[in-house]
Amino acid sequence: MAKPQIKQLIGVYNADGGFRGELAYLSGRLRQTVHCELCDITNSPVRRKKEWDLFTSTLPVPFELRHRNELEDQPDQIVHMALKAPPCVIAVTDEGPVVLLSTTDLAKARGDITILDGIMRNKIVARDLELPAAQK
Repeated sequence: MAKPQIKQLIGVYNADGGFRGELAYLSGRLRQTVHCELCDITNSPVRRKKEWDLFTSTLPVPFELRHRNELEDQPDQIVHMALKAPPCVIAVTDEGPVVLLSTTDLAKARGDITILDGIMRNKIVARDLELPAAQK
């Protein structure tokens, strides 16, 4: 029997997008009342990490990043999973969505994309999922 194949990855930040959302997140970080482990992985203090863009360009599926308030075009099941415990990474498979990486998993990466890659691939195997073969 074939394993469920991942068609897309969606990373959901523990923050709202837009000027007000970014300002609220920054204020919370300064006061140490808010934290987003996915932000640590994808962004430097100033902008998105080049290493992140390189990493996602090597994946055989799209990896979208969304803020909590940017999920309106997603099915209810994905929105519910994403808002239950952000940050997280959801794998959209041909059999439906599944939370692939929890906040705890993202924290284990300690902001390092190489560590995240290993954790993600281990979780794919552990959840009996499959990434499609890379396109040539």
